[in-house]
Amino acid sequence: MQKEIKSHIDQVRDWLKENVLTYENVLAVTLYGFVIPESKTRGVYSGSFKVKFDQQECPFDFTFSIGSDAVGKPVYCTPTFHSPLGAPASYSAINIPKETQEAIAKALGDIFPSVKPLGLDPETGQILTMQTKHIDRVRDHDVMNAAIERARAPDFEFIQAV
Repeated sequence: MQKEIKSHIDQVRDWLKENVLTYENVLAVTLYGFVIPESKTRGVYSGSFKVKFDQQECPFDFTFSIGSDAVGKPVYCTPTFHSPLGAPASYSAINIPKETQEAIAKALGDIFPSVKPLGLDPETGQILTMQTKHIDRVRDHDVMNAAIERARAPDFEFIQAV
């Protein structure tokens, strides 16, 4: 390996050690600060939110979407560093145990309803694919809209045990 490349890899590793936040032994996560853009025409339900690990606020935003996976449950992405120090890669900005990841996913599933999964829709007989409009996968629009409005409220917080 070339000396310059190895040196750059070492610099990126050092930078990540200094900048990636680690949350261990977390007892509860709090999801709050949801930003969900209006999507009446597109029917895509996605946005960002903040997380507290116990009472420690993570300074980075998480992103989420509803219906972007095959089973229709809300999914999220952890904050990411893109190309730190010019490295041609992306790295997670946080390090959390699997149990904490699962608690965040459970909280999102409790906050927002799932949408119809991909495949045969037993109600309509139609095949739902990734090209199906998200809005056509929503089971109950009133329930979905109420959940989104509740999450958008400035004082909304959802606490989930880990």
